[in-house]
Amino acid sequence: MSGFDPYLKTYVESNDRKRLRSEIAEVWQSIRGKNLYSGGPRSSQTDQAIGRSLAALKLASQTNDRGSLAEACRLMAHTLNAGEQYSQSLEYYQKAIALFESIGSGEQAARTRLGYMAALYMIGRYDDALSLAGEAE
Repeated sequence: MSGFDPYLKTYVESNDRKRLRSEIAEVWQSIRGKNLYSGGPRSSQTDQAIGRSLAALKLASQTNDRGSLAEACRLMAHTLNAGEQYSQSLEYYQKAIALFESIGSGEQAARTRLGYMAALYMIGRYDDALSLAGEAE
């Protein structure tokens, strides 16, 4: 995410890392409750989820916390994938995987690869999805 939002930056600086992670986790929980999945039809629920994910991503991008940013990127990828925006989700899957690996969260990186594989499959990149399966294993 690029762009500087002085109000958001002030908000981030006035809260601790634990509080910001909690806010991102709350967004995840609300979106998981909607049972969105890859290949489902786009709806007002997926559009709302994308909006909430974007807000979480903006929040995380104002921090120096790679863990929060990784979670926010994974959230954005998941909701884009559920909203039939498969190609757009790929960038966020790649960022999330790289961030998870950089902080030593191999399990989270592997789980994120599963969603990445689904997005690749949905756009017909079957060979890429299969090679990614080997990495996730």
